[in-house]
This record gives sequence, C-alpha cells and structure tokens, in this order.
Amino acid sequence: MTDVLDLFAGPGGWSVALGLLGLSEVGVEWEANTCRTARAAGHVRHHGDVRYYVPDRWFPGLIASPPCQTFSTAGDGDGRDALDRLCECVELVAYGMSPTDALALVAGTAVVTSDLGFTLEVPVAHDERTALVLEPMRVIRQMRPQWIALEQVPPVLPIWQAYARVLATFGYSVDVGVVSAEQYGVPQTRRRAVLIASLTHDVVLPAPTHSAYYQREPTRLDPGTLPWVSMADALGWGMTARPYVTGAAGTTSSGGTDPQALGGSGARATVQRELDAGRWRSRFNDQSGTPYDPNWPALRPATTIAGRGLVPNPGSTANRFNGQTKSRNDGVRVTVAEAGVLQSFPVDYPWTGTDSDQYQQVGDAVPPLLASAIIRAAAG
Repeated sequence: MTDVLDLFAGPGGWSVALGLLGLSEVGVEWEANTCRTARAAGHVRHHGDVRYYVPDRWFPGLIASPPCQTFSTAGDGDGRDALDRLCECVELVAYGMSPTDALALVAGTAVVTSDLGFTLEVPVAHDERTALVLEPMRVIRQMRPQWIALEQVPPVLPIWQAYARVLATFGYSVDVGVVSAEQYGVPQTRRRAVLIASLTHDVVLPAPTHSAYYQREPTRLDPGTLPWVSMADALGWGMTARPYVTGAAGTTSSGGTDPQALGGSGARATVQRELDAGRWRSRFNDQSGTPYDPNWPALRPATTIAGRGLVPNPGSTANRFNGQTKSRNDGVRVTVAEAGVLQSFPVDYPWTGTDSDQYQQVGDAVPPLLASAIIRAAAG
C-alpha cells in the first residue's frame, strides 16, 4: 500500500526523505519539468492541478508544501495581504466550501472609480496561487489521514495555526511553529512554518539535532547539539564560518537575473562579506579545472576591471558551467548539483529542464534532511 499523498510535491525533497524512512508516496505536481526531475529520480508523480485532484483512495499520510510566491517577501505580497481572510477561510473549507469560493466569500468587494467617474463595487481580486494554501484542508476534509505534515514560508504561520484549531476539533494532536533548516543538518539557514498532526499519537515539532546559526554571534553554538554545517563543509569550498543563506533561484524577483547566484542579491551580499573577511575556502576556479592560487594578487597585476565591484580570478573570463564568455567570478556561483547539495539533496540528483528551470526547482524544494525530521515527528 502507498503510504503518503504528497500535494505540490515538487522535484522530490519530501520524496527523498520518505524513501530514507522506508515510506512510499504518490506526488501531485503542476510543473512538467519538475515532474520529469522527480520521475528521473524514481518518484511517482501525477502531473496535474491540485485544485482538481480528488484522491481515489485513502492514504495514511498527507504532505503538502503549497506555492510560496504570494507569501514570500520576494513575492507580490498578495498572500500576506490576505492572511486574515485566509484564516477565516480555513474553517469554511473544513466544513465543505471550496477554497476559491471561501476566499471569494470573505474577500467581499472593493470600491473603484472608472475612467468616466462612475463608482463601482467589484469583487476583491487575488493572485490565484494564494488560495492554494487552502487546498490541503480540502483534502484533509475528504480523506482524514492518520498524520499530516504541512510546510510553507514563515508568513504562513497564522494560517497553519488556523488549521491547527480546526484539526483539534477533528481529533488530531497538532503542533505548529517555525523551524530552521540548519538545525537539522542542512547547510543553509532556511526558515519554514511547519504544521504536524496525528490521530494516533501526541505530536511535537522535531527537536533540533544541530545548533542554530546566530548571525550576530557566529561562534555561538547551542549546547547538546552538533555544530551547524557550513557551505564549505557541504561543498568543499565557499563560506567556512556559516551555512549558506536561504537557497532560491536568482530571478528578478529575488534581486537579479543570474540563477547561479542562488538566493539573489541577499545571497550575493552575504557571500561578498564573507569573502572580504577571509572566511572562505577556495575552489577549482577556472574553466580548465586548475586550482585557484589565493596568492595571485601579490604575484601579478589585477585582471581587467569590468565596471562593477568584482575582480575576476585569472582564467575565469569564461564560465565553465554555462559556456558564457562574460567576465565573472566563477568561485562565488554554484552549479545546479552544488545548489542541490546546499538543500541536502544527493550530489547526483537528476535535475532536468533548462538551467533556470533546474535552479528554480532546487530553490523551491523542501530540504530532504529537514523533511525527514518533520515526517518522523508526524508519522511516529
């Protein structure tokens, strides 16, 4: 019997974790390339829209990571603006209303003035992705699984708290809170709002196995836990004194158009600060694979200054990962495989699609090490 239904299943963060725990799943995913990646890794995917997916049987476990774009601080803010209304919708969906109808009901109308001066009342519009955070409740209502694990960006915590209140009336033991990925061995400071629930045992969020990373006190470690894992520990190069920042594709919305600068402008600023401070382990740094000599600035003139705050290392004027000939510092960007490792995926995970698709899949994925800890706490 298949153990778990995984909504918004993505490329396989939850799937890898389930496999490590000996559990099987069916995942539902909208993005075609993301489905291809998951299938290439041996995971089961139903390619379709969660809104129209109706389980054809009962599953003991339910997992869901709804899209975060409208709730993330890098997104358009529609979900954050609608938090109060979404919390009202949770109970409506739990007792039979569709997510889109519930949101339309509580959203009400807005007064607008037309170009001709007429005042009109129109329904409040929302990004259609915003209501997707209510879809897990629709499936819970229909299926009543034994255990549940939900994950999203921290601004969604109030919605999970609304879920918790309803689930308690259904007989579930529930715990809700924000967890940080580096506290479970992920080489990245990624914070997530998590809900776990069970009909069969009392649940609490998983206890950290590793120390939190304290940006203002980077040498501080929590007693009784392992040290956090640095970027250099995970990749063999990079920042030695901290984990990576939250991994997200470097799209325009996150501060740039370079997908290899995983995390956008915030990540680039952190990397540059660590480089400037010397808290950095060098890597093979040019397209030929020859080691980078950290003493080069004392041995030769600088390379050509390109009108920006970046001096390329010798030999890095062609990027060995994508063949471009722009002058760029190869040493502070990551390959898709390296980005996956920073999410705690295996280094040989079979990412598919265009380069930008692959980076986006990595950035959107649940880190398997974090997912594994959450599942253990939820499933018992």
